[in-house]
Amino acid sequence: MKTLLKLNSSIFGGNGASSRLTEAFVARWLAAHPRALVIERDLATNPVPHLTADAFAGFSAKPGERTAAQQTAVETSDAFEQLTDTSRLVA
Repeated sequence: MKTLLKLNSSIFGGNGASSRLTEAFVARWLAAHPRALVIERDLATNPVPHLTADAFAGFSAKPGERTAAQQTAVETSDAFEQLTDTSRLVA
């Protein structure tokens, strides 16, 4: 199955020019790939946190031993998996 990762980053939300352009792209892409999966991430309202050395150490720490920052880093790592697993990216 094809996957499209749509990254929203406009501070104007759906009213921004980039948002309208990506919406048009997604509509055309889905018309060409009707069985495709679209994953949306809004980086303006839910930004990926900066990766620090402490947060990175959380990937090798046991779940019960992680700090709050480390746990957040582990939980948001799915954004990177989505990026590598996608067929197309529109931002």
